[in-house]
Amino acid sequence: MHPGTEGLSQAVEGLGDEVATRVATLVELGCEAVVTAVQELDPADSVTTGLHLSSGALRWLALARAELDIDQYVLELGEGEG
Repeated sequence: MHPGTEGLSQAVEGLGDEVATRVATLVELGCEAVVTAVQELDPADSVTTGLHLSSGALRWLALARAELDIDQYVLELGEGEG
């Protein structure tokens, strides 16, 4: 949906403070709020980096009282082709 890690930060920040406040209210009522990111890392791609979230995205997660779940997978050489 959002390529690269900049897109992830933009997507999280784009939810806005109103949504973060609503999510925090649900968390206070016993619900779970989890933002999940899945990233495939290709060792043959010198541009591939780890995950980076902007300070604004981290601020949103804190305001929403949301957890962050990150799954990273390193592809074997040649696996990403085709």
